[in-house]
Amino acid sequence: MEARILSGSRAQTVSVIYRTCPVSSEFSDEFSCLLDQLSLRNEETVIVGDFNIRLDRDSASTRSFRDALNSHGFTVRVARPTHRQGGILDVVATRESSGELLVGIFDVGISDHYLLRWTTELSRPS
Repeated sequence: MEARILSGSRAQTVSVIYRTCPVSSEFSDEFSCLLDQLSLRNEETVIVGDFNIRLDRDSASTRSFRDALNSHGFTVRVARPTHRQGGILDVVATRESSGELLVGIFDVGISDHYLLRWTTELSRPS
């Protein structure tokens, strides 16, 4: 799912992805096409979701996922476990040029995945 948020003269695209296991070549191809499209936009872009790829482990799927993001100028902003049983399965990724983005990770008790929260520069018009 994708949303484009407009605030005054600023815009932000948010792409939300939920991917089930296992990692397939079809997902990799479609994700790469999405990154191609997003990298052409001249606006702040955030990619979020439950990718079900253990980003805290060194595996072929993890390397492929991170390489796809990095080659399109995006970086993962989550560095702590996002799941009750450990592991980084959920992602908030922004362009490397966006500067630092602090992502809060909270166990709100309604899921085995934690809530990820961050702030944005956009402001609500009066």
